Amino acid sequence: MTLKTLVAAGLAVAALSLAPIGALAQDNTTPAAPAEGTVGQTDPNATPADPTKNWLKVCDPLDDGKKVCIMRQVVVANGQFLGSFLLRDDPGQESRLLAVAAVPLGVLLPFGLTWQIDGAKPIRVPFMLCDPQSCATQLVINEAYVNSLKKGGKPS
Repeated sequence: MTLKTLVAAGLAVAALSLAPIGALAQDNTTPAAPAEGTVGQTDPNATPADPTKNWLKVCDPLDDGKKVCIMRQVVVANGQFLGSFLLRDDPGQESRLLAVAAVPLGVLLPFGLTWQIDGAKPIRVPFMLCDPQSCATQLVINEAYVNSLKKGGKPS
């Protein structure tokens, strides 16, 4: 693994560590704050926002005319960070495609995360980095894996 690859991977993980902050900086589509006296009360039946509608994609041109893109999804429920997923496509890197997933601290996952798309073979991915907000896994992937992500019904 080259220094350039390590730096790129570190930047991807750093972007994920800002995920909870970035989610708060996005347009506020949640209802107004609860009335006085209801602070701290949560709906026990509340579910995370629709995960198909909270993707962010940012692309920048490279000197050779190609684009480097980062696609990110952050899942938040009741103001609580539940996890995030980032996919980096950088044609200028040796490891062009990189997937990064993060979960909040306080979740007991001693062996990292297991990634599985629909009925495909599960992939165990160890945690690479933990910061004060989350622990992240990362996996160099290929076009076939990206296509399975696009076609997949429900990642887990």
